[in-house]
Amino acid sequence: AGFKTEMIGDSTEDEVQIIGSFKEFSALINLVEDQRDMFLDQAENRLLNPLDNFRHQEVHATKEEKKSFERSSTNYCKSLEAYLNTSSKRKDAQLQEADDQMAQETGLFLQHSCGYVQRLQDVQLRKTFDIVEPLLGFMRDQMTFYHQGYDLCNDFSGDFQQLQMKLQIAREQYEQQSQQTTELIGRVIERAKAGDTSAGTLARQGYCYLQKSRIGGLGYQSIKHYCQFIKDDGLFVMFPYNQQQGKLSNPDSFKLDSCTRRPTESIEKRFCFDVTSGDKVYTLQGLNSKDRTLWMEVLDGREPDYMMIDSMKKTGDRSTGILAPATQLQFVDKCIAAVEAKGMDEEGVYRLSGVASKSEKLMKVMIDKGKLNDKVNLLDSEWEVKTITSTLKNFFRNREALLTYKLYPEFLAAAKEVSPNDRFRAVHKCVTTMPPFNQKILGVLMRHLARVSKSADVNKMHASNIGVVFGPTLMRPLEESVAGIMDIKYQNIVIEMMVEKCAEIFSEQTPTSPTGTLPHSVSHPALRRAAPTAPGHPAPVAPSHAAPAAAVPAAAPAAPAAVAPTHAPPLAPTSA
Repeated sequence: AGFKTEMIGDSTEDEVQIIGSFKEFSALINLVEDQRDMFLDQAENRLLNPLDNFRHQEVHATKEEKKSFERSSTNYCKSLEAYLNTSSKRKDAQLQEADDQMAQETGLFLQHSCGYVQRLQDVQLRKTFDIVEPLLGFMRDQMTFYHQGYDLCNDFSGDFQQLQMKLQIAREQYEQQSQQTTELIGRVIERAKAGDTSAGTLARQGYCYLQKSRIGGLGYQSIKHYCQFIKDDGLFVMFPYNQQQGKLSNPDSFKLDSCTRRPTESIEKRFCFDVTSGDKVYTLQGLNSKDRTLWMEVLDGREPDYMMIDSMKKTGDRSTGILAPATQLQFVDKCIAAVEAKGMDEEGVYRLSGVASKSEKLMKVMIDKGKLNDKVNLLDSEWEVKTITSTLKNFFRNREALLTYKLYPEFLAAAKEVSPNDRFRAVHKCVTTMPPFNQKILGVLMRHLARVSKSADVNKMHASNIGVVFGPTLMRPLEESVAGIMDIKYQNIVIEMMVEKCAEIFSEQTPTSPTGTLPHSVSHPALRRAAPTAPGHPAPVAPSHAAPAAAVPAAAPAAPAAVAPTHAPPLAPTSA
């Protein structure tokens, strides 16, 4: 009998090969089945105990986290129902008390929801090396002891070395992604607590309650819907859905004509607004006042007197610095030249981070009034290699994604191609469609990283390690969400391929004009002071409420499956 396991979501080529190694291991075990009894004691210590510990410590803990989340989800939904049914005619003190209690329930639910998602992610990443690695050690013992095993070990030594390397990469990716997951969850929770649950200015999705008149006109009946709206299409879609029942019905979609805030005195419910399509009027109830405001912003809503509401779009606490494309390229070239001059043989180059204060200081002295300061000598002993590499990484991290938000879905789809040749062609095609300046600066960076990887025997930075470091830095979506954690491994694959196939993807004829696109924004304070500022745009987070992925109809937009579960069940299987 062969070993069997399943992956959460899509799998990379390395993950498929690691899981496929289970079959190879089971075949080898069967060859020496009649002689393995004497090794049972050793097998118990080297193989069975680690697997049993994984099952007890990781899987059991995940199940307990799931139970905790389900209890929290039920309590939250009940509290939300009661909160939304609160009459607007109550006293202000009672309404404020209800608001405070709802905010407390929301905070508790956020903690349980994000904790459950992180636990699933930990099990997903850990099981590749916590399960396969004990098997690898056990198989080596077996084949070394027996003559038949010795012959088999010679036959499979190359595969074992490749597997060991893949396991090491999996471990490093787990450590890197765990840190990124913690940071992402922190940002999502902080924005949710601050009331920023928008999905950008062009689209929005989340839960609303459709108000339908009861038979005989005696009051309204509230029906929970998962609503989606894309401004470019003007299409409003409503999925009847209730988290507690877990059922998703056929959606109702229509072309939006107008949106108007519903006066409080005209309806007993709070937070209501009307959306109109032709001669039909739908009355929807937001989850709170802020939620209704965000819906009306995206829907171009009006006040009851048909005067356009004042803009309430957040500008955040940071202005957007503009740095000329030519200066950006000079900055990157100077950092790369310094790293290649004194850091190519430094172990962990780019992986090891420098002191944040030193990196900020270097950025400030390198950029003077929007221009590169030529007097700064990066070869000076004052500037460590890890300080320079951290400054370069922060430069790309604090600007718009170099691979562009628009091409993010295309790069993601390219990374998921099964065939390596198809994957290469798809990534190459995406690169050729990038704006000229982005393509040029990406080529400069990738040719440098390819040279770094050629010294991997010394600096331990193979293409896969570089992919882990630069994947989320260069390639990221416009809308951050907890569900996007699952895409980090594909971001790494894209950068890894660009490094490995640098000569094929980036020729010396890469476009040289630095004026192919508008100047790119950089958020470092020194850069903001160096040029005129423009209104900032806060990094959007995923909608505040997500429907379960498995319940979304195939013909409907895929948004419910990709939304961060800030107020809804995590979008992952319920078992590890």
